[in-house]
This record gives sequence, structure tokens and C-alpha cells, in this order.
Amino acid sequence: MVPEKCWEAVRNKAKEIETYARNNGYAAQQFELHGQPLFNGNKEWKGVLRNSRMQIYEDCITAIEELDLRLVLGCCNKALLKKRYAYPEHPQLIAFWLCLERIATYSNGQGSLALLVADEGSYFSKRISKKVLDDYRTMGPPFGNRVDLSCVIDTVHFMGSDESPHIQFCDVCLYALHRWDCQQDVNIQKLAQRVQARVFSERTFPY
Repeated sequence: MVPEKCWEAVRNKAKEIETYARNNGYAAQQFELHGQPLFNGNKEWKGVLRNSRMQIYEDCITAIEELDLRLVLGCCNKALLKKRYAYPEHPQLIAFWLCLERIATYSNGQGSLALLVADEGSYFSKRISKKVLDDYRTMGPPFGNRVDLSCVIDTVHFMGSDESPHIQFCDVCLYALHRWDCQQDVNIQKLAQRVQARVFSERTFPY
């Protein structure tokens, strides 16, 4: 979640990181931060040495700390969902619903409006995201208490991640959390712990 006053600062941080990356072997025409290839040194990050890649990873998280950015997490346990419900909702719908509530809760606490920007995806993914927001506004949540969404303006805006360093920083954070949670990889443990410290709220469904 990026306050308006920090929007341009995130772009400036990303440009600094790009300069360092290109000076250390990054050769792809389009620069983009993705957690998985950055950490593992594949795809466009193949020519960058591990020490440089880990420095970049750390620089991304340091930028988030210095700008005091916060994250929310909405997750769905797909195996448990199928076990408990004969006709479950789509996992992406559930995850977006949980994130939406936490974004609104944080924004209301800050007295701020919120504009939702999402990574460009399939037509199906876009429909799900917009449906969740529209349905919540008219009918409320599938379960639990209703959160005031009046702070969320307009609709969900989609753009390619290559155009948005904000989305890229989010991807880097999520990969660190996911790799530590799933693999207990000690090489990313400290980075994941730093990301976790920036999480404002998280929820996994089924509860």
C-alpha cells in the first residue's frame, strides 16, 4: 500500500536499483523486478551474479522500510477449501475479497482514499476482481462483518507489471514470504522476516 506522497519515491528507488542492476550484468532491454528470477538467477537475471542479486533483493525491501510502506495479505487454502465446501468460490475471488477488506481497513484508519491497481491478467481474472468489488459494495462480504469500502474509489485498474515498480516491489515481497513459508529456505529467511514486519494485516480462508 503506497501513500500518495510516496508514489514517485517508489519509482525513484526502482530507477536507482535498475542502474545498479545494469552496472552488474542485467542486459535485458526491459527492466523488471520479479522475486523468483531475481532470487534464483534465471530468465533476464541469468547474467547477474548472486551477490549482486541478493543486494538488489535487499535494496527492494530496504526501500519499502525507508518509505514506511505496509502490506496486506489475503490467502486461500485451496486444499482445505475443496475439503470443506462442495461448491466453493474461486480461490482468486476469496483472496481478493480478503485483501480488499484489509486495504479498506487500513485506508479508513489513515483517513485516506484508496485506488486499486492490479497486475494485468487474463480476462477471467479481471472479471473476478471487479465482481468482488462490485458485489461487496452492493451485498457485503460472503462471510463475516462488513467493512466500510467508501474509501475505495472507482474500480480496479489493471496495468502490466513492467509499467509499475509498485507492483514489482509487491512481487518481490510476496516471493520472499512464499519461499520461506513453503520451503523454509534459510537463504531468504531474514528477507522474509523483514517483509513480514511490514504486514499490516493478513487472513487465510477457510479460517
